[in-house]
Parts: sequence; C-alpha cells; structure tokens
Amino acid sequence: MKILHLTWEYPPRIIGGISRHIFYLSQELADLGNEVYIITLDFPNTPLEEHLNNVHIYRVKVEFPSYDFLTWVYAFNHFFEKKVAMLSQSYDIIHIHDWLVALAGISLKYFLKKPLLLTLHSIEKGRVGSISSPVSLVIDSIEWWATYEAKKIITTTNFMKQEIISHFKVPDNKIEIIFNGIKVEDFDINVDKIEVKRRLGFSENCKIVLFIGRITEQKGIKYLIEAAPLVLKNNNNVRFVIIGDGWQINEIKQRINDLNLGWAFRLTGHIDDHNLKQILKSSDVLVAPSIYEPFGIVALEGMAAGIPVIVSDIGGFREIVENNVDGLRINPFNVHELASAILSIINNENFATYLVNNAKNKVLKFSWKEVARKTLEVYKSVLEN
Repeated sequence: MKILHLTWEYPPRIIGGISRHIFYLSQELADLGNEVYIITLDFPNTPLEEHLNNVHIYRVKVEFPSYDFLTWVYAFNHFFEKKVAMLSQSYDIIHIHDWLVALAGISLKYFLKKPLLLTLHSIEKGRVGSISSPVSLVIDSIEWWATYEAKKIITTTNFMKQEIISHFKVPDNKIEIIFNGIKVEDFDINVDKIEVKRRLGFSENCKIVLFIGRITEQKGIKYLIEAAPLVLKNNNNVRFVIIGDGWQINEIKQRINDLNLGWAFRLTGHIDDHNLKQILKSSDVLVAPSIYEPFGIVALEGMAAGIPVIVSDIGGFREIVENNVDGLRINPFNVHELASAILSIINNENFATYLVNNAKNKVLKFSWKEVARKTLEVYKSVLEN
C-alpha cells in the first residue's frame, strides 16, 4: 500500500507529540511492507529529501513571507499541494494529522480521488478553553471541515473520541481509537547521572523534578512553579528542570524570579532527543500538570525511562496512569496537592520504586508495531468500503 502522510512537524522539527507519532508510525508501516510518503516543512540543516527503508520524506520550503500565523498556515498548505503535484505519484490513501494540514489534505482528496483519513491529536476548544477569538474560530471551523471530509477519524483515547463527538457532532462509528505507542528500547541507555547534574549546575546528590512540554497555559507549567516553594520548604535538596519553549516562557521566567527561585530552576529550551533522554533518566520524578491533555505521551516517556510520573487527573492521562499504582494523578489547580505528590515520591524511595516497577510492566503494552497494525486495519477497511 502507498500511504501519503501530511504533517507540519516531523523530526528534527519536534514541537509536540505529532512529530514522534508520525516518525514511529511511518517506520512500522514500512516494516509491514508499505511504502510511506511524508510531506512536511523544511528545517535548518536538514535534507529536503530523504529515503529511508520505504519511508520517503519531502521537506517543503514556504517560498514567501507571511504576516501572521494563519497566513503562514495557508501558505505552507499551498506548497504541500504543489509538492504532491510535482511528485506525480499515485497513492492508496491520504492521512493528515490535525488541522494545520487539513486544507492541503482536503484539496488532495479531490485532486487525487483517494480517501482521506484524519488523526486528531487535540482540538482547539480543548486547547484554548473556548472558541472566543477570531483565530480560534477559524481553527475550529477547519477542524470541523476536516472531520466532515475524512472517511475515517483516528484518535488516541476514548476521552478524545467523546470530545470530538460532542463538539463536532461526528457519528460514533466514524471514529477509531488507537492509542499512541512508545519505543521502550530507545530509553535503554547508559547515563552518567552525576555528570548530567553537573552540566545542569546542580550538586550530584540533588533530587530533580522534571517538566517536558510546551510552555503554554495548556501544559500547566505555572502550577508547578507555584508548587516549588512548598516542595523546597520541606526538602531544600530538590531542583527543577524545565525542558521546552512556548509563548508563556517569559511569564514563567518572571514568576521564578519573583519567587527568588532562580537558583533552584534550569530552563533548557528545546533540546535534542539525546540530551532530553539523558536528563530524563537522571531525574527523580516527571511532572505533567496539564489542564488539557487528550493523550499525554510524556507519561509513557517517563514510564519507559524508569522514573515515577505525576500527571493531572484529566483527559487521556486517566486512561494511561492508574493512580497510586503506576503513577500519581493530581488536581493540577491544587498546588498543595501537587507539592505533596512530589514529596511523597522524593522522600519515599520504596514508594518510588513500586510505581516505577509497575509502570515498566504497563508501558510494554504501548507498542508502535501494534499502533501500525491497527492503523493499517483502518486503511484496509476504508479501501474495502
């Protein structure tokens, strides 16, 4: 089968979970004997074209400037369409990921006369809370249009499925749930934890609380910042590492300074996967205090790395983490509860080990091979009908 994927992010462009999702899915689909074509955006110092074991990657330049975000999205969708036309390939199926590539995907559906599949990893209403701005209204409308035009919709949790049904009035039988996966062996690496801590400017015996994600309202980073003084009051040996970037970064830096906690925090910005995994495996607890999380692949990453995870008691996290068994679930708005959860792990090595051991067994169920197999079943069902 020849499969065309459209995505705005693909390694080394890693903004959220979509990039890794398509990277691993495409590899596994290729291993199952399929030919996978990926159209994505260009990235500095990265080839515009790569061919790796039946995965064909084409990175597209946006050839004129854009004066705002939506204009940029419209522009790169045009250049995606242009690239597909220039390739002059025939495909069996078109698979798009989230709203950012929906315009190109819908056009190509009619141009190529092939079925369109949509994976929705999140929706605008969940990300921003309400459709109240002009930009959100446009994004929400494109999302609805994509759900209408797609032959099938794939999503990663039952929470997300119910959200799509409720908001877009999509029929239940149009949506398939396929959980994300994790490649556990990627985390089976040797790490010099003392050296990692020294590189971060911390003492070798400190305890590290780690956050990985976009620095946005959705990811709840500000609640971890507010919980930090409560943690440090109980255990002054704790340090906090924030990996990621986003529009809220200056606000977060200012709040850390206001609390006089610069000495306890390290903000790394975006870092490559190698260094991310080094820090992850050197940490003592991973915290994901999101206020909206349709899946939460970061929880699987923590489990695979062998560190305890604390996640919000919301959305997709409820379908991944069993509270007090393989992780902790907390109310992210309650900073006292968050601080208490961190301390219950930091100050209790036996409890931390119990959570880690259970999580290591659970994470084995989240296989990218299984994700690819189920995705291929959806493709075949669409083509048969």
